[in-house]
Amino acid sequence: MQKLIAANCKYAVIRCDDMSVVAEMDCFPDGARAVWHRKGNMLRVRALRADERIVSKTVLREIVYQFMRT
Repeated sequence: MQKLIAANCKYAVIRCDDMSVVAEMDCFPDGARAVWHRKGNMLRVRALRADERIVSKTVLREIVYQFMRT
């Protein structure tokens, strides 16, 4: 891991325990809600649309179960 150096990027996520750069981003979403994808040390951030939702597997299972009962 890098220590406090993030070359050629505009944003970095730094782990407080050891001050390592754990992810880098070229841009940051303008909206209040976003989904974050991390691959290695590259972090991709995409703003969520108003009609998009992110749920856990448990919540999704419950939604499907409720749908099947109707």
